[in-house]
Amino acid sequence: MLAIHAYSTEPLNRLAAGLSEFGNTPGMLPVTLLLAGCLYVLQPRATYFLLLALAGSVVFHAVLKKVFDRPRPTYWTPIAPEADFSFPSGHAMFATSLALAMILLSWPTRWRPLMLGLGVIYVLTMMWSRVYSGVHYPTDVVAGALVGLVWVGMLDRLLQGHRLLKRTQPIAADSPLPLDKP
Repeated sequence: MLAIHAYSTEPLNRLAAGLSEFGNTPGMLPVTLLLAGCLYVLQPRATYFLLLALAGSVVFHAVLKKVFDRPRPTYWTPIAPEADFSFPSGHAMFATSLALAMILLSWPTRWRPLMLGLGVIYVLTMMWSRVYSGVHYPTDVVAGALVGLVWVGMLDRLLQGHRLLKRTQPIAADSPLPLDKP
């Protein structure tokens, strides 16, 4: 944590504070609703998979915070202070759940590489910001990400989320994305 904080600058402080706000409920609710609305047009069952993945992440986060009851780090004054417990990181858990759900839903489509790249960058950036901000230990963000991975991975195995958006024919580079309707 101290090594990450040693490179503290005002632009990085603003970035970390912005990511903290974006990762909170008021920041993620519009993103979630927008993604759910777009998915519903393509495939309603994919929307249910996404919403269940994110709702489960919220529940696991709340329960695990109460179970572990770990105080937040106190090495320096946090950039974006938080009032609840430290372990696990809800920002990392939700980011991972969102990214993995979108990656799995896009798996059989031409959007897979883009979702994979954006998802990895999003999760790693959110994890970095929580440690950089001084509100989480590195183990908190790793645990949050792992819980998100396990939860959405298990949900995918159960509901076959990666098969909800299927190709019906080979996709030409300039054609719209063909999907099966329920």
